[in-house]
Amino acid sequence: MSKVSYSFDWIRATMTIQNNVKLTAEPIKAWFEGADWWEADKCPSPYKDGFRSKYAGIYWHPEYSEFGVMVECTGTDLAQMREDAFVPDGFIEWIEANGGRFTRVDFAIDLINTGARPSDIYKAWMKRKVQTPARKITLLQNRNANGAIDGETVYIGSRQSEKLLRIYDKAKERGEKGDWIRVELELKQGHARAFVVSMQRNGAIRTALSYLRSMIRYSTVEWLEDLFKSKYKVFPVAQLGRKETNFERWFWKMIFPAIERAARENLPGARASLENVIANWDNLQHGP
Repeated sequence: MSKVSYSFDWIRATMTIQNNVKLTAEPIKAWFEGADWWEADKCPSPYKDGFRSKYAGIYWHPEYSEFGVMVECTGTDLAQMREDAFVPDGFIEWIEANGGRFTRVDFAIDLINTGARPSDIYKAWMKRKVQTPARKITLLQNRNANGAIDGETVYIGSRQSEKLLRIYDKAKERGEKGDWIRVELELKQGHARAFVVSMQRNGAIRTALSYLRSMIRYSTVEWLEDLFKSKYKVFPVAQLGRKETNFERWFWKMIFPAIERAARENLPGARASLENVIANWDNLQHGP
């Protein structure tokens, strides 16, 4: 029997530090009533300290409060939330209500026993039977030792952009047998914030389908088009905020960590450079 299910698969947001880290982090921890928390073994750059639980990670930089406190829930975290009766939608709404700034939201549509294949979309696109604003659709196929296809992934949009659609064989990824395809939206920065704002008015599923329709405006792929025949009607979703540039992504991933490392090693002028970067970043985000 075929089945379609919907779920959040990743969320990331930044909370402005109020007075100190503890006063900012404690309400986040308290939302997960009764959860155990421990010091994080690893923190995503540029954060240096943090807490972990089975539901979320909370991270900050002890020297730079301008970075705020980042809250991140991976797909595994969110699955555990649902299993333990915590509602991810409610946590997202709580973050938004408490001034959080969302920087990433992933939403998954799982198709089970539908006969769907990621390559169906690629084949239709090659025949000009898919309309998309994306300039290309990429198909990646894994092969086993015998040369047979052992899992497929289709990307619509750039993997560096703020809006990406990924369609892949979830059963193969997990090393399981079965017919399980995942259609996954990965939204960052302005699109992540737009998703959260829209879901509060229109619901997460309707918002996700609207984003999906904006990325695949028309196709002859039957299983895909069936998603839009549900009770969840689609609508336009506008991006919020300024789009992050390629230069900014390169700077924060490559250059900033190098400056920070130089400052920690007390190289001449490095700390002053780092402090200037932080001040300018804060002005851009919050105003001088």
